[in-house]
Amino acid sequence: MQVSLMLKALEKKGIISRTRSNADIRAKSLELTCDGITMLKSALPIVVKVQQNLFGDHAHVDGDFLHTLLKLDMDPFEMRAT
Repeated sequence: MQVSLMLKALEKKGIISRTRSNADIRAKSLELTCDGITMLKSALPIVVKVQQNLFGDHAHVDGDFLHTLLKLDMDPFEMRAT
C-alpha cells in the first residue's frame, strides 16, 4: 500500500509515468519522465555524499555515523573498553 501511495505521488509530481499492462490490469509499468531524470541527476551527488557520511568513502564500513550507531548497539560494558 505504501509503495502504491508513493508511486502515485511521484506520478502526480511528474517524476514517473505509470502505464497499465495490457496483459494484467493489476500491473503497471513504470518509467522515469524527463523531469524525473533531471531530478535524479541532481539528487545523485547528494545521495552519494550522505552514503559517504554514513558509511565512509567507497561504501566501506568506516563512517563516523555508522560507528556511533554501532556503539549505541553495544553492551554498556563493551562501550567502556572502546
